[in-house]
Amino acid sequence: GGWKLSWEAKARALAAYQLWKSGAVPAIIFTGGRPGERNNEMYQLDHKSNAELMLNYIRERFNVPDEALILEDDPGSIKTVDNVGLAINALEQRNLPTENFVTVSTGFHLDRISKIMEKYGLKSQPVSAEQGLTEIAREHADKMKTRDVDRGLSKEIVGRNYLHRLGLYGRMLERIKLNDQAFMDELKNEPKWQEAMNNWGYY
Repeated sequence: GGWKLSWEAKARALAAYQLWKSGAVPAIIFTGGRPGERNNEMYQLDHKSNAELMLNYIRERFNVPDEALILEDDPGSIKTVDNVGLAINALEQRNLPTENFVTVSTGFHLDRISKIMEKYGLKSQPVSAEQGLTEIAREHADKMKTRDVDRGLSKEIVGRNYLHRLGLYGRMLERIKLNDQAFMDELKNEPKWQEAMNNWGYY
């Protein structure tokens, strides 16, 4: 049925957004071609690209001006080396700088990206999406803890809520690191999902 945003894609998009929000970068360029270009029966329908899904994911949730969101979803943008080259083309077409980048991805992917950027002769500061989101999650938990204290909740409840939130964030980040099969296996081990998955084979 076409691309669906993985945990990794969501993490990358959110981490990139946080960099933009903090003022560290002037714009975000999302890369990745559409599955309809692949010579495979399951990809023959016209679907949105992975890059467009990530861009929409941010646009729907946050107030980001259009000029700060750049889409690169050329049909040939399937491999990382293509993503880099076509991203440069997209920036040049808009007369935007191409000398210096922050590249955001999940940790396991950063070495490959950095080597490709070096081959293109580009300066790049790699950022791990997991690390960025871990820091943000901790900041958010701290803010919520302050709110609980201001509401007059007991010390025990404040502490319990704080640990609960950190646990939820930690579990989400662990899922980001899992591959698709491991994530599906984890879901199968959760009783609340079991019945739905038994009755919905393509879940």
